Amino acid sequence: MFTFAMGEIATTPDGLPLDRLRRLSADEYLGLAAQGWFGDEKVELVHGLVLTMSPQGDSHAALVRRLINRLVRQLDDRYEVSPQLPLVLARLHVPEPDVAVIERISGMRHPRSALLVIEVAASSLRYDRNTKLPIYAAANIAEYWIVDVEAQLVEVYREPSGAGYRELARLGVGDRLRPPGLPTVDLAIADLFADA
Repeated sequence: MFTFAMGEIATTPDGLPLDRLRRLSADEYLGLAAQGWFGDEKVELVHGLVLTMSPQGDSHAALVRRLINRLVRQLDDRYEVSPQLPLVLARLHVPEPDVAVIERISGMRHPRSALLVIEVAASSLRYDRNTKLPIYAAANIAEYWIVDVEAQLVEVYREPSGAGYRELARLGVGDRLRPPGLPTVDLAIADLFADA
């Protein structure tokens, strides 16, 4: 965790100044990944820094599987469901969201945008709200969902504007998820949390 103090230089926990860290570009990061530098470790590029991702617990993994299965069944051939794969959003950002719905792409390249991005938050709620949300908004991701495992609700963010979203709805188990940009998608939140 990085520490930040007013009037001081931001530092790492052991006191290294962040302004002296060498940040990687998306191209450099993807090149290192292709060469196997990160091995099997789950990482993503955020603000030019390579960050390790939290291990997935049972609830997190179950929700990701349910989301993928339901979305695949409801989307037509114009779209793909991209699970936990790189999404190249900017020069310093290559996050790996839990689920992204993208327009079908040809060739062997990572997508540069998504119509819907979903993060399942079991232990990462603060990170998904405070760090990832501004990245997705700045990349003009039309809709962003944070699935809060503990509260059994979904935060739905729409209408990106700068580093945030104009619209936020917190939906619970009695509600349904119907993204305007994907009119065939209609998910019951209760179904996602069944047996949770």
